[in-house]
Amino acid sequence: MSARRWMCASALVLAAAFFPRGVAAQAQTGFAGGVRAAGVPGSRLGTKDVQRLLRELESVDSGRYKYLVALREKDPEAFRRKLLALARSKRDGTRFPGCGSSSEEQAVRVARERFLAAKDDRERLTRRAGLRKTVEAAFDARLAWSRKRALCLEKELASFRVRIAKMEQNRDKVCSARMEKLTSPK
Repeated sequence: MSARRWMCASALVLAAAFFPRGVAAQAQTGFAGGVRAAGVPGSRLGTKDVQRLLRELESVDSGRYKYLVALREKDPEAFRRKLLALARSKRDGTRFPGCGSSSEEQAVRVARERFLAAKDDRERLTRRAGLRKTVEAAFDARLAWSRKRALCLEKELASFRVRIAKMEQNRDKVCSARMEKLTSPK
C-alpha cells in the first residue's frame, strides 16, 4: 500500500471514529453521496455528515467554508482530502486547526482589540496583562492538543510495530508461497 493510500485510509479510520453512522459500505459512488476515501472501497463520510461538518465550518470560519465550497466544484479530489483532514482534526479534539477558530484564539483576538483600543497608558498596562493571560491560555491549549496528537501517533506507531513483528514471523511462509506462485506453471 502506498503512503498516500495509507494516509487516506488512516484519515477514513479517524473519520469513522468521529462519524460512526456515516461510514459504511454503500452502493453510491463518487461525490453525490458523500466523500469516499481512496483505496478503501465502500467507505465514506455520509452526505449528512459532510453537510454537518460544512455547516459548522461556515459558522466558525466563513472564508474557509467558501473556499471549500468552491473547491468542491473545481477539484473534488482536493475537496475530499481537505474534508477528511477536517474530520480527522475534529476527531483528534481540535476544532479546525489552522483557521484560528478555537475559543482560546478567539479570546486572544478580542483581548488584542481591547489592548489596541486602550485610551491611556494605565489602561493599556492593565489590558496588556489580560492579553498575556489569554495568550498563555491559548498556548496551553495548543500544547495540550499537541500532547494528545502525540499520544495518537504513538498508538498508531505501536500498531505498526505489531504489524511488522507479525510480518517478520510469517516471512518464510509468505516467501515460500510467493515462490511457489511465481515458479508454478500457469
